[in-house]
Amino acid sequence: MDLRYITDRLKNLPTRNKPHIFYLHIPKTGGTSVIHALRKKYPFNFFKIEAGSSLRAAELKFGENYKSFKQCYDLRESVAAYAIEAGYKCIAGHVPYSTNIFDDPSNNYHLMTILRDPVQRYISKYLYNYHKSSDHCKFEMDFEDYLESDIGKQSGREYLRYLSGYSVDESRKPDEELIQISVENLQKIDLLGVLEELDKFKALFYNETGINLRIPHKNKTEDLTEEQSFDKATLNRVREICKPDIDLYNFAKARVDL
Repeated sequence: MDLRYITDRLKNLPTRNKPHIFYLHIPKTGGTSVIHALRKKYPFNFFKIEAGSSLRAAELKFGENYKSFKQCYDLRESVAAYAIEAGYKCIAGHVPYSTNIFDDPSNNYHLMTILRDPVQRYISKYLYNYHKSSDHCKFEMDFEDYLESDIGKQSGREYLRYLSGYSVDESRKPDEELIQISVENLQKIDLLGVLEELDKFKALFYNETGINLRIPHKNKTEDLTEEQSFDKATLNRVREICKPDIDLYNFAKARVDL
């Protein structure tokens, strides 16, 4: 008997009766904890599209023709399609919504994502990339400069970018149209949660999959401290930058509360 056949059978045993899951991971929404919990439930059948590796792979693939992060998103979409075709039962990564993948009638994956209060997410992403030790997406600018920079303005539209499936800067579509596309895609997500109400998400996940997902609660005191360190005018500017994402978050929160 083929050794590879035996290995594949053994690999699939722990997840044989578990559903297929695709976690659309939006940056700084509690994803590390979620991925840790998913990996425990799918120990030998988990595929993660690594953020740093996929970015470097895109830069290597396109070489001097690498011009924008959209090329990295396109590569991640291709890797996601590969992982699905390869039969991995649980897949996770920073992959924007793909109509080619997720709207395909033959796709049998439960699509899931978790959103977080956009102001908290924005601040958390700034602090994370400012203090990180690796070079991946690291920058060195104070918060006031960040607010007015292109990268800072793009960060306030993360949900718009990931949920619409378009590159916000290159689509040339008005925000109203991108928000509508994002809302339509949110309604097609099977397992939708918000970080501030993880218990509701875990209950939904269990009802949908029969799996008790143990996601550690995020330290809310840390969030409060982060937000309190900025004055009212600065926070108002963050809310202004995050306006499309706040609209999408409120829609998702209302759906979660149904």
